[in-house]
Amino acid sequence: MAASRRVALIGTSGAGKTTLGRELAKRLGGVFVEVDAIQHKANWAKATREEIGTGIRAALSGHTSWVIDGICEREVGDFVSGQTDMIVWLDLPLGLKLVRLLRRSWRRMRTREVLWNGNTERWRDVFVGRDSVLIHPIRTHFRQRRRNLARPDTQKICRLRTPRDVERWLANLRIPNADTPSRNAG
Repeated sequence: MAASRRVALIGTSGAGKTTLGRELAKRLGGVFVEVDAIQHKANWAKATREEIGTGIRAALSGHTSWVIDGICEREVGDFVSGQTDMIVWLDLPLGLKLVRLLRRSWRRMRTREVLWNGNTERWRDVFVGRDSVLIHPIRTHFRQRRRNLARPDTQKICRLRTPRDVERWLANLRIPNADTPSRNAG
């Protein structure tokens, strides 16, 4: 399967967007844009819609090959989805994502891993509140699935439902020649 040069990854937290995004960008020779780094300012302050939109546009500007771990339609409308050649939907089982999130958060807290803009995860970030690491995916998993199934650009979507699907898709990926124009270049 031929790889696109502009790819958006969608899926709830714990689906593997960042891991796949970094690997895919490396293989494509493009830039990886991690939306969390744009939307989470110091002390976990949330960037405004305008700041997120400006950050995304700036991060993608001038690049012919990129991978972004989100579409951010509230912040940028169809700016991202309109430019993508492909949208990869990591629609993994909710239980698997929760286990991954718990392991990841435990590692981050234990090692005091510094995330975006100097932030570190705390127990409260993982367990407390509607937007906590473990509660947010539970709240959004089925809603996001319904929304993605109803997207008007379903012809661009490659839906991967298991880690094995992701591995197979990546193993069968053919990188396009840099001289081959992107379908949505411009």
